[in-house]
Order: sequence, then C-alpha cells, then structure tokens
Amino acid sequence: MELFRTEKVSEHVNRIKTPFGVSMFLVQGENKALLIDTGMGIGDLKSYIEQNTDTPYEVVLTHGHCDHAGGASQFDEVYLNPDDFALEKWHATKGHRISDVFTGPFPVPEGITEADFVLQRTREYRPLMPEMSFDLGGCTVCFIKVPGHTQGCLVPLIPEDGVMIIGDALGENTLMHFKESTTVETYRRSIENLLAVQDQYSLLVRFHGEGASEHRILEDMHDLCTEIMNHEDAKVEAEMMGMKGCWGRERKHPGKAGNMIYNPERIFDADDEVKA
Repeated sequence: MELFRTEKVSEHVNRIKTPFGVSMFLVQGENKALLIDTGMGIGDLKSYIEQNTDTPYEVVLTHGHCDHAGGASQFDEVYLNPDDFALEKWHATKGHRISDVFTGPFPVPEGITEADFVLQRTREYRPLMPEMSFDLGGCTVCFIKVPGHTQGCLVPLIPEDGVMIIGDALGENTLMHFKESTTVETYRRSIENLLAVQDQYSLLVRFHGEGASEHRILEDMHDLCTEIMNHEDAKVEAEMMGMKGCWGRERKHPGKAGNMIYNPERIFDADDEVKA
C-alpha cells in the first residue's frame, strides 16, 4: 500500500502526495531540507523522508489543522506559528483525524485501520514567525503570515524557484467559516501581504487537489473580499464540514479564479470586537 508518493515541482521543491486528499512538500537544498507539513499522521512519514533525503532536515507546519499537523509527533523539533498552538491541541487529536478520514470525501485505501494513525504530538512546538527564513543551501524558504483560514496560517515562499505554496490560504474552496478563521476584512489584508511580494513568485502550488492555481487568483480573491464587505457578493447559503456559511461566488464562476465560504456575521473586524 503506497501512502506517500513524490513528484517534482521545481528545482528544489517536491510534492509528497497521499491518498487522503492532502499533500506535503519537501524543499531540498544543498546542505539541508525542509519538510512543510506532516499530513494526516497515517503511516511512517519520518522513515519516508529519511529515505528521500541524504541531508539533515527540519520540519514546519503551515497551520494547526489535523490534515497538516497530524504527523508532527514523529519528529523531535517542529515549528508552528504560536497563534495556532491552541488550535492544534484540539484539532489534531487522533480521534479527530480518524473521524475526518473515515467520514471524509476520499475513499480510504484498503487495509487502513485506526492503528495506522500516529499519536498526537505532546512535545512543545518551536515558534514559527513570519520574519524567519530557512537557508537550505542554494535556496531559501521564508514565510508570509496570512491570517484567514486560521489565525496563524503561514504561506511558504521559495524565491529562488519562484514558488509560493499557497496551501489552504486561498483557492476555489477557501474555508473561512470556521470559528478559528478570521474576519473577511482581516483576510483581505492578508492577501495584500501576498500581492506585495508578487515579483518573487510565478508558480502557486496547493496542498489539496492537483497542480497549481492561476496567478490571478490573488487579485480575484481580493476583489471577492471587497464585494463581500460591500454586500455585493452572491452570498450563496451552504453548509460545509458541519458548519453553515455563505459562498461569495456561485460554485461555477467563469471568468474569476477562487471562491470562499465565510461567516456572514464575521465580515468586519468590528464584528469580533462587538462579540468580545
């Protein structure tokens, strides 16, 4: 049973695909490597990584959701933004991951049982801050903080390859309706952070789905945030992953890239202030 499969993205960036609808990335430099995310925590990811690199390596998480932090317990040191420390504790439990996999939209490979799930990490995380970068030798990975999908969501950028791993930060199914998500107003500012460095990337790759996103998705998603804030979006009521929200665009929206489901009660930053 093949749980991990690697494909080349660019000179230094490799995508590690799994059967569970989520990928990880291994960025390989001359001196060391960087594993970005640890997936659902099914199978022996650590052994797979060590079979596929002959250099030392470090491990970082883009955010605290279970399909990205699930395998963190296998590694001694793991970096995560502190704003997602609390999220990881309740979202990446073994029980939560088992439920997500066996009730999720992807067929579970034959032979997978609860025993194949690693335990949740109990060791402390090292803080991953936006100003940090990892010099791997011949390439660098830096991180841009993009609060939105989660409070501590970070986007990795590999300037030497012109690659940005947008991950869960934005896409055709951007999930912004969770309790751990930010307001739409905060999220729009996050997209502006990515637009500010657009001269450093040409390829946008994802953790979910195949291939890459169109470069214009950034401006189109920024426009969508503005439409939502002006109450000019499609506001299609829906329910996803047990939580209700509104899609900003119709599910089919030719001519525009990207979409998001958001909480209509948390559009402006002031909405959070009122609740507090």
